[in-house]
Amino acid sequence: MADDVKKDELEIEEEIIGEITEDVVDEVSEEMVEEVAEELDADVLEDQPKLCKKCGAKLEEGQDFCPKCGKKVATVEKQDVVAAVSKLGDTVKDAIDGEVKKGNKKKLIVGAVAIVLVLVLAIAVFGGGKDFNDMYGDISANNWCTIASDGTYMRIDTNPYNLDNSFNSTAYYKIKSINAELGFESSVFVEMGQTRSIDGRQTASAGKYTASWTYHPDKGLEVLYTMK
Repeated sequence: MADDVKKDELEIEEEIIGEITEDVVDEVSEEMVEEVAEELDADVLEDQPKLCKKCGAKLEEGQDFCPKCGKKVATVEKQDVVAAVSKLGDTVKDAIDGEVKKGNKKKLIVGAVAIVLVLVLAIAVFGGGKDFNDMYGDISANNWCTIASDGTYMRIDTNPYNLDNSFNSTAYYKIKSINAELGFESSVFVEMGQTRSIDGRQTASAGKYTASWTYHPDKGLEVLYTMK
């Protein structure tokens, strides 16, 4: 008898979770999209021509200033999107912690589903369709950066011409920022800086990205980024 009651409770709970999940997908995800767009003050989630925020003139790709009114064009970097989504995630987490203390199971389920949607939203904003040309094409003109024509890999070289006692600090610290933007642990950059020539090629992964690197006194630090 007790087992039957417990089974009925589980079935009811699963039904509730299903209904709540559908409601959250329909309503909460749209709200999150609007909040992220508002947080960034940019139309990053809409497939439409980019317009000047001041006068409404159409902007072409790569323009830094509006050709009509001269207003500087706001740019949205990946880290800005991450920060906005992270802020939403923290808000949801705080709400869940509050419901746990109150013992409110139904609202706790809603919060759990909402966290999943935050992650889905993050993928939707700067998701898997981008390659290294899309993300880092602006630095490809530097002699220390090489990006494949199909965007599947990128190489950063702190001594591109293998000159004696040559070290490009800009390339070195760009590696640090790229690591952070692609989601690598901060310890990976530390390991890169401590790599010796006798260590050979080292590797680390972060999601769909892999970084492999070598160091030689005559060639400097060379890092190769690839994506799955």
